[in-house]
Amino acid sequence: EERRLFYVGITRAKERLYLLRAFRRSLAGGNEPGHPSRFLRDIPSHLTEPPARRGRQAVVPGMAPPPAGAKVPLEVGAHVHHATFGEGIVVSLLPLNGDHEVIVAFKGEAGLKRLLLSLAPLDVVE
Repeated sequence: EERRLFYVGITRAKERLYLLRAFRRSLAGGNEPGHPSRFLRDIPSHLTEPPARRGRQAVVPGMAPPPAGAKVPLEVGAHVHHATFGEGIVVSLLPLNGDHEVIVAFKGEAGLKRLLLSLAPLDVVE
């Protein structure tokens, strides 16, 4: 039945089909990693494109990334605070499509997070 539903869903696409999955799932009060469907292996490779890992970013109405060449208020090793994840240390800071990708190692369960500087509410802790 699962395979049939997968097939029906794929064959309804007119021109292009995007297959997505949840990176993490909440289940019974905990978080578990999301796994790709086992049926994806059955799709011939000549019909698919590999997922884009870099160079794409979410478009959020009303939020523009900082202009190219703008001074970045962070540097690697800076201590930062995020309203949800708490305190952490900037591990990496890379330019990305007029924005910056910030990788922060947060204390506790939050762990390592990859954030866009234009969207992440990060405050420098001095």
